[in-house]
Amino acid sequence: MPALRPEDCERLFAEALNRGDIEAIVELYEPDAKIRRRTGETACGHAEIREHVKDMLTGTDAQARPCLLLDPITARQFIDRGGFDTKQKLIRFIHETGEMPAGRYWDLQLVQNYIYTKATFGESPKAKYLNVPDDTPVRLFEVKDINVVVVGGEANGYWQMMGAHHKATVSVDEWR
Repeated sequence: MPALRPEDCERLFAEALNRGDIEAIVELYEPDAKIRRRTGETACGHAEIREHVKDMLTGTDAQARPCLLLDPITARQFIDRGGFDTKQKLIRFIHETGEMPAGRYWDLQLVQNYIYTKATFGESPKAKYLNVPDDTPVRLFEVKDINVVVVGGEANGYWQMMGAHHKATVSVDEWR
């Protein structure tokens, strides 16, 4: 569904993002659109914008473990709009969608510093991607490393993805 008014863009973007529909997000942009990336580079046209959106969906740098923080309102939207009726389905989607070409992956400075050496010694799941062609997709996150946390008081339908390592689970209800 195309945006008919400027105010439609934000809603359509959020709905497509909640569904994990990268193509619907890309179609919101004109074919010759440009987006400034955080690195200062410019993504030009649908093909580069598609890669930018995929990178955006990874949400963290390539060496951190993703942790999604969802307000209960947003958690219900992931179920209703995205069909992610279990945490495992959302985790599987992130695992399958969070990828980038091997050439780009191995060029990332944090990957060079922290993952490459371990991979060369066979101490990383990424070792299998060491000698593949540059355009081979590298899955950034292992299913076991992705966490989804529902937090908040249903006051703000917001979500964020950040890099974090799970240490403990604590019920906030005990604090009340």
